[in-house]
Amino acid sequence: MSRRFAAALVVTLFSAAPLSIESAYAQSTSIADAVAVASTAQFAADQSVAALPHVNPSTDVKWTTPVLGSLQAGIVATQLLDVHSTLRGLDAGAVEGNPMMAGLVKNRAAFVSVKAAMGAGLVYATHRLGQRNKMAAIAVAAAVNSAYAMIAAHNYQVARSLQ
Repeated sequence: MSRRFAAALVVTLFSAAPLSIESAYAQSTSIADAVAVASTAQFAADQSVAALPHVNPSTDVKWTTPVLGSLQAGIVATQLLDVHSTLRGLDAGAVEGNPMMAGLVKNRAAFVSVKAAMGAGLVYATHRLGQRNKMAAIAVAAAVNSAYAMIAAHNYQVARSLQ
């Protein structure tokens, strides 16, 4: 199995997981909400106080769509692939091509921390954008994933050529 195929498989698995989890979560949430509302109504009837308003999970604002959530997981995966491929390339004798990151790669902890912060920032940015425009957030997340997947593939290719 080639590394490129393995990387694509990891991104695909991260992308597909939330799609299957969403329906199971929706079913368990509706049952839990029904039990909570029923017990609250029974308690209110016993105490002769007004019942609390019912919260309908199907009309509540969702944090994200399954597609955007999958792409956000892909952002995390591609950031991890970028870190791993960069460190493999550096161990093989390559030089960091990005002048803004060249000083950071000397300190691995700082490099990994900055990449983690970048991943978190990208996920947050796509989340905020998704609150206003879901399609734009999906397009941005897909573009970021594509760019970092190409960067990681290039880094692995450089590391292989130097070994």
